[in-house]
Amino acid sequence: MAHRRPRRPIPHLTSAVKNVDVAVYDFVKSIEDGKKLTGVQSFTLEQGGVSLSYSGGFIDDIKPKIEEAQKKISDGDIKVTDTYKG
Repeated sequence: MAHRRPRRPIPHLTSAVKNVDVAVYDFVKSIEDGKKLTGVQSFTLEQGGVSLSYSGGFIDDIKPKIEEAQKKISDGDIKVTDTYKG
């Protein structure tokens, strides 16, 4: 009988995306509206400020679980700690 190595989990590869376009749009819009944004601005998941890349199909099998977690975060059921200390 041949020696078999234990099966290892297949790693999932994806990228966290900072949607800078959302920040740029909000800033330009604030100037247009005469209410220029100043100081530190945070763009959260529910505001569309961050997301995940699903390209390549590497995480398609767990996408429903990710979307469920994203909804819980956006709804406030899961609290995400803000590490910015300003």
